[in-house]
Amino acid sequence: MLATLDRPLETEDVSIAHVRFASGALAGLVSSVLSPAQTSSLRLDCQRGTVRLEHLYQYSNADWTFAPAPGQDDLWAPPTDEPASHDTHLARTVARLRDGLQPEDTAEDARRTVEFLTALYKSGVTGVPVRRGGIDPSDPFYRSMWG
Repeated sequence: MLATLDRPLETEDVSIAHVRFASGALAGLVSSVLSPAQTSSLRLDCQRGTVRLEHLYQYSNADWTFAPAPGQDDLWAPPTDEPASHDTHLARTVARLRDGLQPEDTAEDARRTVEFLTALYKSGVTGVPVRRGGIDPSDPFYRSMWG
């Protein structure tokens, strides 16, 4: 679902989606510019624990927490601390290219991301669930997020 509730925007200021992945995993996604908290958060509830990230604009390992499930050890540790930002990602990509390596992210990765976001928009605009691969070149949403 998409809505423009409070801001004079040409797009939504809040959106909510429920997603079922091919693996059967479920996700609830919320995007909002309305929250006075002005932070971004991510929570992954898994069989052996919950991983949380709360941050403003960029994050480091200090922003992650892990709550193990009962009977589980607190064994999770984030990888080497590297502040997350567009600059960090771009520098890593340029370094790989200079070393003659392929970027970690491919054009196919980007395409899958855009396809996923387009499906979310199509579902939000039409009110109908959209399956992966359900937007082909004949679909008006293939060329525009708003159809």
